[in-house]
Amino acid sequence: MRFLFLAVLILFFSVSAIAQLAFPIPRAVDVTGYFGEFRGTSRELSYSGHFHTGIDVSTGGRIGVDLIAPEQGYISSIIINHPLYGIAMVLALPDVENIITNEKGVKLLFAHLDSVGDFSTPTGRRVGDIYRNLLQAFPREYVEAEFDPREFPVSRGDIVGKTGDTGDVPPHLHMEVRDMGSELYINPGYYFDLGNPESEVQILEIRAGGRAYRLDAGANPLIEVTEGTTLSVRTHVRLRHNVSPRRIDLFIGDLLVYQIDFSHFTENERYMVENVYVNSTETIYWFLLRTQIENNLVTVNRWDSVDLSEVQQARIVVRDHWGNSTERAFRILLQR
Repeated sequence: MRFLFLAVLILFFSVSAIAQLAFPIPRAVDVTGYFGEFRGTSRELSYSGHFHTGIDVSTGGRIGVDLIAPEQGYISSIIINHPLYGIAMVLALPDVENIITNEKGVKLLFAHLDSVGDFSTPTGRRVGDIYRNLLQAFPREYVEAEFDPREFPVSRGDIVGKTGDTGDVPPHLHMEVRDMGSELYINPGYYFDLGNPESEVQILEIRAGGRAYRLDAGANPLIEVTEGTTLSVRTHVRLRHNVSPRRIDLFIGDLLVYQIDFSHFTENERYMVENVYVNSTETIYWFLLRTQIENNLVTVNRWDSVDLSEVQQARIVVRDHWGNSTERAFRILLQR
């Protein structure tokens, strides 16, 4: 299993060079939300806190931007009146490799659309008719219509819909990559070139128990912990909108003790945000650095291998999607 994670990490470093899918909207890439970010509880929608299941990209505040099929495949389903996604479409790409399982086939979900279909292709016209009929028959009800793989084929570059703001959000496009069974969420950055924006990784502070320590460059504070102390770090990536990082590494001495990697997670893990985040909001991210629970996002957890009976030098390294990283040092001691 560790070999699989290592292979995924190696692949991710060269992701921009191997992105194989056409970008789904015809405009410069502007990422506004990253994969795995904390999403809070919504009482109105009866949704508990969860990981962000895809990547959000800006449409420049516009509604009605062309949504383009990134590769040959077929329309698997369309969704209307979903409480989070609004109007959405699922494309199946049976010839595209799932890089986590090495099997053929992935699904793409595009959400917050203004409409489904387009008059430029036979598939677009036919699925557009079905979409409009469904919307007329079910103006407020949540409906998901699934189709036979042979019914609505698409080619790379076909217009399949228009972006929007449905789901009660500002205009943008939410895009997900899943396995063919929709049980595994995969970071879309493996498949789409997310450009080369100016980004800055910031590590702001670390919290041990109820005390916070600033992690300014050169500060090297001494942090005393007990066996039950909660240890967490506040960090983010500065773009035009702050987003969460791709990976967080904690070293004590030369040993990689803890790692969070936003590569993939399962449907069962979607709502287990408390395994990665603590006291977070959708704009302020506190990442746990100690947990006893294993999951697909915590890829290294070696706290049992660390001797903290004497002061140890430690460092946190945080990386973003675009190859930038920042690290901060501190000292750590187990208080008995």
